[in-house]
Amino acid sequence: MRLELTRRRLLQAAGTIGTAAMLPRLAEAAIDPLDPAYDYEWTLPWVPDDDANVTVVQVPPEGITITNVGSPEKLLLLVAPQEAITGSIRARFLRYRGVVLIGATFRPTGAAMQPTPVGNSVPGRNILQISFDNRDSWESKLPFIFLGNIDFRASETKWGDFLRYGTKRSADGFNHKQWARLLLQKIRVSNGHYGWSVANNDNVTHSDFIQAPFGGISGIRVYDCDIAWSYQTFFTRIQAPWLAHPTAVHKFRRVVTRHMSDDPEITIPGRGRTRYVLNAMRYVEDLEAGRYQTHRINDWFIVPQPDGNGDIVNGFQLVGLTPSVVGDRLRFEHSSRGDALLPLVDGSFRLDPPPDDVAPADQIGWQRRVATAAELRSIRAAQLLAGVANF
Repeated sequence: MRLELTRRRLLQAAGTIGTAAMLPRLAEAAIDPLDPAYDYEWTLPWVPDDDANVTVVQVPPEGITITNVGSPEKLLLLVAPQEAITGSIRARFLRYRGVVLIGATFRPTGAAMQPTPVGNSVPGRNILQISFDNRDSWESKLPFIFLGNIDFRASETKWGDFLRYGTKRSADGFNHKQWARLLLQKIRVSNGHYGWSVANNDNVTHSDFIQAPFGGISGIRVYDCDIAWSYQTFFTRIQAPWLAHPTAVHKFRRVVTRHMSDDPEITIPGRGRTRYVLNAMRYVEDLEAGRYQTHRINDWFIVPQPDGNGDIVNGFQLVGLTPSVVGDRLRFEHSSRGDALLPLVDGSFRLDPPPDDVAPADQIGWQRRVATAAELRSIRAAQLLAGVANF
């Protein structure tokens, strides 16, 4: 239905002012920009008009470290290989305005061994590390990361973050116009990582699907993602003394998070359950001070562990909020507010069975990779003509 609506809007738009300049871009690319695989909720924030300002990097199967930090008028397009990526992608202190990876398959192999609670050692690795420097204004536009159409399955790795990101903060922490935006769309994690604590290792095995240890972040957008993960899925907590972005909102639409069963290689039975699908608040004083971003929830489905362990309500770190379950909805209301005006969680989580068409298999993986600037422009042009939101 969404695809048909998109096609209809494009046909209607064909006669409007300004459309003629955009329509040729729909035919520039080898991909079909109207394919449902590229039907996003939020389109690409920006694509340069000049190919010279799009740096295309071919990612080898073993992963890559990006050493060219770029410049504010440029975009970094990461192109996955036509096979699974087994290593990591590392791109730190970037000055590009945006980083895009559309269409990739990850089957990571272990890079380091860590001891587990049951007394053995297992391999793991962090998958994506992408951060921005704070030396540029990006013409008053926020830098961004756009990740889409990704197929991730952990088999040989047991721990590690999927994405670590952020913008380097200024000394006072108020460089909000430089803080990174994040868009995650059409991502499926069929089997994720586990997490636990090991003494004297700086919490390296605290596995998160996403977290921002590299600095400040503004809004997060998550759409059409189905994620099985242990320990913490979305770690969005802002830790003192840093303050929250003054206007940013995190939005989640058509999201499925799945609790993972215990793994006997790692966990003591009954103690290895998913810790938090959302960790956004640890201390009441942070809640009362407004040290958080609002999480706007629209169709976020929570799927319990197959083995029946764990309490869904306890799968959140939202201190200062009171949970309640009514029918198939889980809500969190502020029991302590202080000076905070906006809700930490706006909306409810769904406990009924999720739809089966979230990040379907035919819309993810390297077969859906976008490899050229023309293809990026084609997707963005189609979406803008269809009225898709630009973040």
